[in-house]
Amino acid sequence: MTDARICPICNGSSVRVLDVSYPFFRHMDFATIKTNGTLGQCCTCQTLFQVINDVDLAKIEGELNNETYMESSQTNQTVTIENSDSPATRSVLQAQLIKHLVSNRTPKILDIGCFDGELLLQLQHLYPRAVLHGFDRNEGARQYFPTMDNFHFWAPDLRAIQEKFDIITLSHSMPYEQNIRHLMNEILRLLDPKGTLFIQLPDIAMSPWLLLMADQYYYYSLEILTATLRRFGFTISSSGSKWFPREIVVEAKIADSPWKAPSGKRLEFYLQELDEKVERLKLIRATQIGVLGTTSAAAFVDSIYGENISYFVDENPSKVGADFRGKHVLHPNMLQDGNTVVIPYGISGRQIKNRFTSKYSGEFIIV
Repeated sequence: MTDARICPICNGSSVRVLDVSYPFFRHMDFATIKTNGTLGQCCTCQTLFQVINDVDLAKIEGELNNETYMESSQTNQTVTIENSDSPATRSVLQAQLIKHLVSNRTPKILDIGCFDGELLLQLQHLYPRAVLHGFDRNEGARQYFPTMDNFHFWAPDLRAIQEKFDIITLSHSMPYEQNIRHLMNEILRLLDPKGTLFIQLPDIAMSPWLLLMADQYYYYSLEILTATLRRFGFTISSSGSKWFPREIVVEAKIADSPWKAPSGKRLEFYLQELDEKVERLKLIRATQIGVLGTTSAAAFVDSIYGENISYFVDENPSKVGADFRGKHVLHPNMLQDGNTVVIPYGISGRQIKNRFTSKYSGEFIIV
């Protein structure tokens, strides 16, 4: 259970709490599971968290640890990058970002929140002699994890690992860890003093609808993540990636640097952005409306504009032909001139619109 009066990171007692009237989703399938929710933000360190009760806590922990979660294909997300004719999986691109972090040809790498070990498999292609460890809170991940001699699986407690690692990765896993203090202290213990911590997270500054994820404990902007890392003895050495414009991508090192309160945006700002997006959606006058994507942004649009949404659009071959939130998923090459497709990514959707307009039929509207 979350104490809405106390910050779970810095123990500060000055916390703003706001009720949110929008539907909340779960990231496993982006189904709506709550009609509203409550968020808190620390006025000192800006930590942004979901205020939950014991029932909510049991639901989150239960879903993250069941077999259905392991069958939900969390690692098949694809990204289309510039000058590429076909999308690449997130793990392939992450491995390319990580490969320069060590010169050692036999690095020891730990992926926390490894799921099926796909990122480690991609890293093995770059470091064939690497020693690759995967940790997941869900013991069921073991049956999907690679069984080669240089792969090692751990669950459900990081304290069982007694190694030092050149690289530790956290790919989309921090928001689902309730005890951040324990997580960061364990990483400090496990990371070689000269090693690198690689973190990739959804960015609420680019995607404010991520605040509506009901199975997350925390929500991050770069400013919030920077403050959290500094509090636990890390300094960010590099950030950003053109391949992931709507996500936070950082490399961090163990280093003492003075902690200072971040100057990031307040929770009210992000909620106002959601309100404005809803108003822009209401201005669309068309039939046969589709939405680009099959994740949180598309789920948000569908929850607001649902009866007017006929289909979803996705370039990922594994999504095409399936259903998302009860509606069919089309490949954009199936669109016709009369189709109108909402691109719900704000400014970051401009490049997508330009590419789609030159390549596919239909009208594309950025919201």
